[in-house]
Amino acid sequence: MGIAAPVSAPDDVEKELREIHDEFPDATHHCWAYVLGNPDAGPRMRFDDAGEPAGTAGRPILNVLQRRKIGDALVVVVRWFGGVKLGAGGLVRAYSATASRVLELADVAMLTPRSPLFVRLDYGDEQTARRLLTRLGIEVLSAEYSVRTILGVLATEDESAAIVREISAATSGRAEFGPPADAV
Repeated sequence: MGIAAPVSAPDDVEKELREIHDEFPDATHHCWAYVLGNPDAGPRMRFDDAGEPAGTAGRPILNVLQRRKIGDALVVVVRWFGGVKLGAGGLVRAYSATASRVLELADVAMLTPRSPLFVRLDYGDEQTARRLLTRLGIEVLSAEYSVRTILGVLATEDESAAIVREISAATSGRAEFGPPADAV
């Protein structure tokens, strides 16, 4: 039996694994693999064969996640030994097939990476900038008030380009934009 769960931190993985072990305590093996983060940008990943011969369970599950480029996911295959010896090749095929099938049935969402962007502007331009951000569907995550107002947002590359273009035009070029290190 295969189970897929969204995870974004090692604590999430541990919690899910505990729940699955508690739900199926009589299973012979709880083999798993996970990928945390963007699968194309240095993800953290681990796997466990859970008592199966080395490389026959966790690694095949991880390979399925990697081939499908799925991140922030845990796949667990729960198996009860039923007396049939599958051999190493049979185990690899069984774990790979179960992981593939559970991911076919799972609701997998494509997430677009977002980066922090800080908009530094005069106090008088803040409301104009906030209206434009709302119209663009961008949520203001932070606001700092010192010499100038600094609004912090998370945006895709395309959204960042639109923010710079729209707010620059609306403020006659008075706004400045940059990543977090430039915000101070």
